[in-house]
Amino acid sequence: MGGTAIRNTLLGLMLCTVGWAQEPSDPAPTDKPASSEPAPKPEGEAKKEEAAKPAADDSTADEGFPSDLLGFPVHGRLSLRYRLRWNVNKDTHDSDNDLYQYLSADIGNRKKHLLTAHFNFRVAEDLDGEHHSNGAFTYDSLQDTYEHRVTADVYYAYAELHRVLFIESARVGRQSLDEHPMMFHFDGARVDTMAWSKVLGLQAGAYAGIPVHAYESSWRGDAIYGGWVQARPWTGSRFRAEYTRIRDAYKDLTQRDDLWCFSGWQSVADLLMLHARYTVLEYRSYDHLLRGDLYVPDWDFRVNASWYRLYRTTQLTSIDTDQFTWILNNYFPYDQFSLLVAKGFFDHINLQAGAELRAVSPYDEEGPGNRSFQRYFFSPGIQDWPLDGLSASVTLEYWNVKHTADGDQKSAGFDVTYKGIKGLRVSVGSSFALYKYDVLEDLEREHVQTYYAKVSYSPWKPLKFELGYQLEDNDRDDFHTVRIAVTYSF
Repeated sequence: MGGTAIRNTLLGLMLCTVGWAQEPSDPAPTDKPASSEPAPKPEGEAKKEEAAKPAADDSTADEGFPSDLLGFPVHGRLSLRYRLRWNVNKDTHDSDNDLYQYLSADIGNRKKHLLTAHFNFRVAEDLDGEHHSNGAFTYDSLQDTYEHRVTADVYYAYAELHRVLFIESARVGRQSLDEHPMMFHFDGARVDTMAWSKVLGLQAGAYAGIPVHAYESSWRGDAIYGGWVQARPWTGSRFRAEYTRIRDAYKDLTQRDDLWCFSGWQSVADLLMLHARYTVLEYRSYDHLLRGDLYVPDWDFRVNASWYRLYRTTQLTSIDTDQFTWILNNYFPYDQFSLLVAKGFFDHINLQAGAELRAVSPYDEEGPGNRSFQRYFFSPGIQDWPLDGLSASVTLEYWNVKHTADGDQKSAGFDVTYKGIKGLRVSVGSSFALYKYDVLEDLEREHVQTYYAKVSYSPWKPLKFELGYQLEDNDRDDFHTVRIAVTYSF
């Protein structure tokens, strides 16, 4: 199946997708709670952003080419992406060419229609075929384990019923749990009730199905189910408790996990959003997150602060609750603090400063992907000066790494972006990472300086062209990546 056939298939699916958009008797708007990660913005900022959106976002939801052609609203995105990668050093000279085609679509308008649907899938094509290189091929991946050069993956495919009796939404198909602190992807059903305003805004939900493991050929013995309840006892507050049961059978080993999650949000004076989360895995403390986000629009002033703690050494559990231990072995407890302070001046100047501190305990158990460090940064920037649409920033960093030979490190990065011409955006820049995990070779790289250049152009609203180049200069090798993309939004 060649690239042309794939593209024709995607276009055919886009035009022939069947939707069941029916008007309900009472099309009340959906009051869906904000996601827990990242933390919701303060209500004042959210209201300002909502007011700034063009009215056409909702009023023209049924307009557009597919809606006029098929008689019901279909909106989404069709994207064709090409990626070329190569690396050069004294031992290897490998390269890789891949083509990706994405299609995502929403059928119906969830604010107006009784029944809607959503799907998202990808077709990947290895343009090189079999590779010939000395030793291991640098760009080996799980995609290469299939017998064919063309593979297809379905990420989402579900139908959703809205506002029937006491049910706010009922969803069937391949989906994920939006607010869960862990990314659970499963085939099954989910039902959320409407909020009971007379009793503390009480709301509940339940779900059940089979976890989706993209590279596992058998789902026998796998299962996931759970439920949640939340309340809004006073203005600006929301509290949520959730339980999930997972059974993961792989070869001769079966993992059974019980996961509890307790979360809370509180908005203060439309300026400050506080968020706390605590999870329990197998009846033992697993982790917690405390976060605060302050934004004062009249002062153009922002503060974001968070504290995350992993309480215990991770051990083999279900792949749904721990995707890394199977590869990286045990992951030891750590605390991580982050702080960002940003202030705008005179409409054109922006100053940002902050810190990230990570401490692994005990320190002699550090390993790839789990290092202790202190990072402090200062980033001044300008916007729309001296030209409209021109912005530039510089990031200066200081790293303090104990118990290793790295010691103290200083680094710098920058970004220059121009979008003064309608539909055109050009960016060049550089960034530094003291530690960066390399998913290609399953190892951790150090002292990684990345340089990039990106251009995007949209001659008219539905169509967008993108071209990008990236050079990753690390302690072992130089990696080059070129990306070309064409996206049509409908």
